[in-house]
Amino acid sequence: MLNVLLSSELFGTLSSLALQAFYKQLQAASQSQVLVLMEDSNHPEISWEDHTARHLQSSRFLQSIDDNFLMQVVEEQTRKGALLGLILTNMEGLVENVKVGGRVGCSDHEIVEFRTLRGGSRAISRIKT
Repeated sequence: MLNVLLSSELFGTLSSLALQAFYKQLQAASQSQVLVLMEDSNHPEISWEDHTARHLQSSRFLQSIDDNFLMQVVEEQTRKGALLGLILTNMEGLVENVKVGGRVGCSDHEIVEFRTLRGGSRAISRIKT
């Protein structure tokens, strides 16, 4: 079964208790056979190339990704020179053909389009961040 979770600007607005609850939910969801998490993160200071962060909250986010064996697959900037539109998965090769570009309406976020493999067939999914 493919689990898809959506989150929108979660980390910039939640209290410490709410973040802890999210991390627990993420841990439970990561136990799924197949997981795709689409996140409009609020961590512009994360360097995805060398997997580092300058702030404690961003470091905790990276640690949670590592603890749950998740991979971030978006490689292009998605908003104002930062990579904020994330796609996290627990299975290599599940998400492919990630394309960033275009906007909807007045949004300053780029559209992220990708394909997921499900049961041997391909499905097109879109996230607008």
